[in-house]
Amino acid sequence: MEVQHKLVPELTWKFALFVLISTTAADFQFPDSPWTRIGQCSSTYSGPRTSIFNYTTAEITTMANRATKVRMCSAGSTTDCVTSVAGSFPITNLQAGQISISHPPTGVCQVPCATNTWTGPSLRVPLNMWGRCGTRADAISRNQFYWACYNGDGIHMTNYMPGGQCGW
Repeated sequence: MEVQHKLVPELTWKFALFVLISTTAADFQFPDSPWTRIGQCSSTYSGPRTSIFNYTTAEITTMANRATKVRMCSAGSTTDCVTSVAGSFPITNLQAGQISISHPPTGVCQVPCATNTWTGPSLRVPLNMWGRCGTRADAISRNQFYWACYNGDGIHMTNYMPGGQCGW
């Protein structure tokens, strides 16, 4: 089944995903922001099956190759966010065309990895970011953009809606 790659503005998004492109790029919801939205998800979406991404994998990879960080935020917030450390595996995964940012190329990202990879409020890092099972290949095969495996408080974000996961 082919999925759509478009923004569905009428939804109330639980998350918004951003990739840092430059200090002059602006997102329509966050004017004067250096972040470009690449996707969003909602745990309440009930429309036709659709991608959470606004762009194709090739377009995300191209944008990621000009970026240094990935940011995930709760909908409507510019402060309830986690941001990857510049050059860390979340952005390098996207640069390599791997549309999954929860796992480094080798293994899992437990608490020390999460602490060294993500910055944000203590409510989010490392609590929401660690996982302790699976590999990047497993996350990709499960269509998980973010999979905090075995972490009930972690981010679980599937690449499509409805029927996918979307939550802290």
